[in-house]
Amino acid sequence: MEIQHLNINEVKQCADSIAMGSAAESVSDISKKHLKECEQCQNLVNKEAEFLKIKYSKEIANCLNNTKSTTGNKNIWIVIMLAIIVVGIIAFTFLTDNI
Repeated sequence: MEIQHLNINEVKQCADSIAMGSAAESVSDISKKHLKECEQCQNLVNKEAEFLKIKYSKEIANCLNNTKSTTGNKNIWIVIMLAIIVVGIIAFTFLTDNI
């Protein structure tokens, strides 16, 4: 009897499910059964899952870094705008007192 290995899409789906922590719910029973019996497919899925875990970790870190830098830029502009408003109020007060 010839072994029917997982195709590339099944390997990716299993690996993604493992990387996201949802393998128990989202991997088909047929794929689970095959992975219990086939070391070759287990190795492929595990290598892909490790790669995806690293990739997802980097993507999350990049999103967090981008959020921090964007927030920092917004704060700088708020401070600049407040300073301009304060200078404008002081200048207006000074000019109206001298008239």
